[in-house]
Amino acid sequence: MKASLLASLIVPLATLYSITFAQDSEEQVKNNSRLFRAKSLVCSINNNGNVGAWIKGSLQILKADDTLNLVLDSIDFEKSEAFLTGNNQRVRVVATQSLAGATFIEAMPNGSMTFLSVFPIPTTKENKEVYPAAYSRHIMDKNKLSGLLIAASSQYHGTCKVDT
Repeated sequence: MKASLLASLIVPLATLYSITFAQDSEEQVKNNSRLFRAKSLVCSINNNGNVGAWIKGSLQILKADDTLNLVLDSIDFEKSEAFLTGNNQRVRVVATQSLAGATFIEAMPNGSMTFLSVFPIPTTKENKEVYPAAYSRHIMDKNKLSGLLIAASSQYHGTCKVDT
């Protein structure tokens, strides 16, 4: 009987504490993260990703073999836009922010999509301008060798540094 009374008091108190802590943490992240005030980011997306390609009707999981260097500039969260320079060209992308971080979405002319999410918690306490990032590509394109349409998705991880 005493244990159930204690549990009935602890659970609401713990819930109240975790809700208050989460709200404080979110507010602190939003106010203190330079990510949300950045006008440009320099990202290094490592080749430690995976590619899923549908080849002849079967899903093949392959190791990604390319390193991507991406630059985002003219970031304007109020206008929901930024410019992304990657391996090919500079393109306008959609820029959004939330407590989960900043996300940049590219819609390619053929309908393929890329997503770069930058999380608002610095990678180390010492360096408050470098943030973890995830980069996803959802691509439908012609295979350069066979000319057949292929569908592929890839997931990479890396970091983005506030440039200005």
